[in-house]
Amino acid sequence: TTEGRSLSYDWLILSLGCRTLIEDIDGLPEQWGKTIHGFYTPDSALALAKGLEDFEGGDLLVDVAEMPIKCPVAPLEFTFLVDHYLSQRGIRDKTKLTLVTPLSGAFTKPVCNQVLTSILVDKGINVVPNASLASVTENSMFCPDGQQVGFDLMVTIPPHEGSPLIEDADLGDGLGFGRTDKQTLKSTLAERVFLVGDNAGILGSKAGSVAHFQADAVVHNILREIAGQEAEPCADGHTN
Repeated sequence: TTEGRSLSYDWLILSLGCRTLIEDIDGLPEQWGKTIHGFYTPDSALALAKGLEDFEGGDLLVDVAEMPIKCPVAPLEFTFLVDHYLSQRGIRDKTKLTLVTPLSGAFTKPVCNQVLTSILVDKGINVVPNASLASVTENSMFCPDGQQVGFDLMVTIPPHEGSPLIEDADLGDGLGFGRTDKQTLKSTLAERVFLVGDNAGILGSKAGSVAHFQADAVVHNILREIAGQEAEPCADGHTN
């Protein structure tokens, strides 16, 4: 059902993405757009640009609140970009740049983690691992274990959840991600429903290339079902 009308279907593909939830972190709504910014929405990115223009040095944190998030490499990309930006402005040596992450290092996969963490270290960027976000004040972030990290400017990737529409349809895992067979990409809670992209509740990267390759598998399986055949476990979760 849309705002304008209701539509019937024989097959349904859900591609509703996921969303950031600022209100899930104590203190974050009050500091959002002040000493704490983000870049996962257009409005927050524009506010961050102004915050960086006004920044004259000090402690700058890049923080990943928790996993999963859209485009897991984006926080690293931003960290490298802001390192370059601060160098261009001539204030990199006045800035302590730190990446705070709930992961054991810079990234999820072992080889990438080792390589990317070493690049961060070579650039003088501190890495605080195994640190998810519980709450913030004007100039400090706090982890569930009580660890505190201070900052002058913080750039955070807030917690992500899927669509409430998926939960309303009783297709979700409690966080808005649809329960999904990871190899057929079919809903495990409904017939003739497939999921593509960030709203799929599978252990895999929530990135554009993943959705691209998933779409191939979904098209393949819908054509099989139209022909009276069973869906094949042909999705392998790869990205690039």
